[in-house]
Amino acid sequence: MKLRDSLAENKSIRLQAEAETWQDAVKIRR
Repeated sequence: MKLRDSLAENKSIRLQAEAETWQDAVKIRR
């Protein structure tokens, strides 16, 4: 169970990082 929790946490952190870089890309475009 702990392993699954850590995997889910890593996934959410990765998604958050991707969202931040995406927002930066949008800012640069405009």
